[in-house]
Amino acid sequence: MSGGIFDRLSDQVDNSDESGEKFSIADTLELPDDERALVGVVIRAGSMTLAELAAELKADEQDVAKMVGSLSMRGMVMLTEGVVSPSPMKKTARIKPGGLFDTLGDF
Repeated sequence: MSGGIFDRLSDQVDNSDESGEKFSIADTLELPDDERALVGVVIRAGSMTLAELAAELKADEQDVAKMVGSLSMRGMVMLTEGVVSPSPMKKTARIKPGGLFDTLGDF
C-alpha cells in the first residue's frame, strides 16, 4: 500500500506556499474605507505596532486592534507579537507578448 493520505498531506505541506490564498492589492478596493486606510498605511510602512498604527490613523487603539484582528483572519495583514505587517500578495505574471512585439524586441 502506498502512503495514501499521508503522502497527500506531505505534498500539501511541501507546496503550502503555492496553495496559500494570497490577496492582491485589488482586493483592498472591496474593503470598507477605514479598513482600506489601515491596510494602505501598513503596506506603505512595512510594519508597525498597534499603537503606532492607531496614532497614524488617529483612531482608538482598541478599534484598530479589532480591525487588525478581522483583517488578519482574512489574510490581509499579519499580526506577530504586537507588530502589524502586510501579508504576502499575489504577484502579477510578467509575460512578454508574442508575435509582432516579440520580433520587434529582437531589433
